Amino acid sequence: MKMSEILLLSILNTSFLAALIFSLSPFIGPTSAGVTALLCWFSTGILNNLVPPSMNYTPTIAYRLPLPDQWPADRWWYPVVLGFVAIVTHAVTRGSTSFAQRTFVRDG
Repeated sequence: MKMSEILLLSILNTSFLAALIFSLSPFIGPTSAGVTALLCWFSTGILNNLVPPSMNYTPTIAYRLPLPDQWPADRWWYPVVLGFVAIVTHAVTRGSTSFAQRTFVRDG
């Protein structure tokens, strides 16, 4: 595997996890969203090691490619779709976290 492929895999994984955190943070708070993203990352890693064919379907990508001729370009839509969900979520909630929403309701 070339260094550029490893870099692409890292960018796709990082962008997916960042979009997951930004999607969940208005609802469960930033700390809980970060913990959820870490659990998602670790659980898909464990799943990929226990059941190797699952590597073709999990949102985060292992550093070994699932099939010899398959480049991870088909995984770009996971972070893109979740990124749009994060944008819509922050537009609807005006970018506030659940703590800020509770504070606004209490003060307002």
